[in-house]
Amino acid sequence: MSGFYDKVRAIQKQVPDTSIALSDINKKWFDRMIAIFSDLGNTGGTIQKKIKLIRGLIGRYSENGITKEVKDVRVATTKSLKVKLSAIELSRIEELTLPTGEQIEAVRDLFLLQIYLRGIRVGDLLQAYAADFKNGRFNYTADKTDKTLTIKLIPQAQAIVDKYSGRYKRLFPFFIWEPNKHGSAFENDRARLKHKESCTRIVNKHLKVIAGMCGIDKPLSSHIARHTFARMAIDKINNPMVTMELLGHSSLAVHQSYLNDIRKDDMLDAAADNIFG
Repeated sequence: MSGFYDKVRAIQKQVPDTSIALSDINKKWFDRMIAIFSDLGNTGGTIQKKIKLIRGLIGRYSENGITKEVKDVRVATTKSLKVKLSAIELSRIEELTLPTGEQIEAVRDLFLLQIYLRGIRVGDLLQAYAADFKNGRFNYTADKTDKTLTIKLIPQAQAIVDKYSGRYKRLFPFFIWEPNKHGSAFENDRARLKHKESCTRIVNKHLKVIAGMCGIDKPLSSHIARHTFARMAIDKINNPMVTMELLGHSSLAVHQSYLNDIRKDDMLDAAADNIFG
């Protein structure tokens, strides 16, 4: 809920006239906002998410509900390429020599552990405690879905867990936020999410350096770990029901769309290689 509140506040700052009643919002108003969001540099996908959020507020709080013209407001979107690492690039990161005990080494190990743990989202791993890794398994509750999950630790994952266990309060040294005893549940959750975003930015900054050290000409980020595992999974397992569970997608339709995007990207890359190779 706190994440939703911050999104609403962020959009509110971009609306020229916040005194407008929800019942007065129409397609013309949305067209003006789409132009404003576009001028601010928002992409089609981001603008569409903002429209969806505003439309949700209208549906929840307006006495008139959502009119058909408001329901039909859409923005053209283009899917971004799902950047992933090749086996050779992953090996370079695994074999990279880094200063022992430095933050950049912990970032590399965090990234690798994301891949070894089925492409787990970085926020879930940042918040993990060493105690969450027991008897060869990692047990956690996913931030995005609020589902309790358990993942088997392959030997490479266990080695990283053993390397960091007992060194910090959490497994890795980045996430240090603690609840404020005097704050409300809402305030604490909001602060926790903001700290998670801050930690993710630090991780991604170091990953860019690691990519340069490994000669990887890709915008390396924590989310690429997820795409990399997905590519590895669909190469080895020809069963979407299994890969859906591995990646934690909410439905087969969502999962199939994700897989199709990855396969399409690979097909286009191969085609370009054939043309210019």
